[in-house]
Amino acid sequence: TGELWRSGYDMTPAEIASETDRLWAQVEPLYEELHCYTREKLKTKGQWVAEAQAAFNAYIRLRDQGKPCICCGRPTAGDPNSVDAGHYRSRGSAPHLRFDERNTHSQLKRCNRYHFDIAGYRSGLIERIGLDKVQALEADQTPKHYTVDDLRAIRDTYRAKARELKKIQ
Repeated sequence: TGELWRSGYDMTPAEIASETDRLWAQVEPLYEELHCYTREKLKTKGQWVAEAQAAFNAYIRLRDQGKPCICCGRPTAGDPNSVDAGHYRSRGSAPHLRFDERNTHSQLKRCNRYHFDIAGYRSGLIERIGLDKVQALEADQTPKHYTVDDLRAIRDTYRAKARELKKIQ
């Protein structure tokens, strides 16, 4: 218990414990703030991308809640774990569109991961956003390199948008 260690001081062990608790109460807020700051600074760019993507995808699933799968037209209502935020142009082939709301819609996991039907997605996309916007997406080859500041802003923006949608729904 450490009582023997604390016995050689001009305070009783109980007074030392009390003083330690008092001092920790003063230092703890700074420690917590420093810990959070350090944890944010030590994140890799990949971690920032993952956080931004998670916030964006959560927003898309909320935005499209109750709409049918963009790809096959089946209902997506029910289990939220059965729905992905599916990209028309994949994140791999068009990383500059990974956070583009026109490019991402609710899609059943089975359609997104196992039975992707590009023609069905395109047809559903034309219905939702119109042919002009689909053609603009298809033509967009603009390179985009996200900085950590960009990714932090994207994460925060889509977290806020998701909170607003939750209030409405």
